[in-house]
Amino acid sequence: MSNDADLLRHVMARECETVNEYLALAERAQSPEVKGLLLHLAYEEKEHIAVCAKELMKVDADHKMWMEKVHAPLDAQGKRLNTAASGDHGPGPNPTQSAAAPTAVSAKPQFTIGSLIR
Repeated sequence: MSNDADLLRHVMARECETVNEYLALAERAQSPEVKGLLLHLAYEEKEHIAVCAKELMKVDADHKMWMEKVHAPLDAQGKRLNTAASGDHGPGPNPTQSAAAPTAVSAKPQFTIGSLIR
């Protein structure tokens, strides 16, 4: 790994794998106490991912642009208001479309890293 951005993406990928593992184990847990512990651990790993994503914004300008674009406020029609981050979104799906509310929750929750790994 050549730089801090690569290191942070690697950590985020590992954290995502761990979230998926904890969620799968929680699904198999027989006691509410064990299930609760595993869900709590998964939550903590998600917090680590969020902290890394915030730090990644400091060292990767492209990541920062995407985060600002995806989290820009919406107008009444559901379009992004942040004009500083709007414009050509480059190749791939439109971030305003991918930021829409999820339609359904699968039986086996999966937490993915999407485009975080190059």
